[in-house]
Amino acid sequence: MIDLNDLKAAVENGLIDKYNVTIVRRDGEIVDYVENGETIAENEQVETMDLIDVLRKVFNH
Repeated sequence: MIDLNDLKAAVENGLIDKYNVTIVRRDGEIVDYVENGETIAENEQVETMDLIDVLRKVFNH
């Protein structure tokens, strides 16, 4: 599961956009986010979402 404290720190430090976040999914669940410039592995399922939608998705589970 995604660590919301790390996500908050990444936004505050400018490592990710505060409006749109590229997330990594495994088995349909959000498990991580991708920082600006970070390499994405070929086997990772990624998607860009509004930050508010990421938070809604995490808190609905």
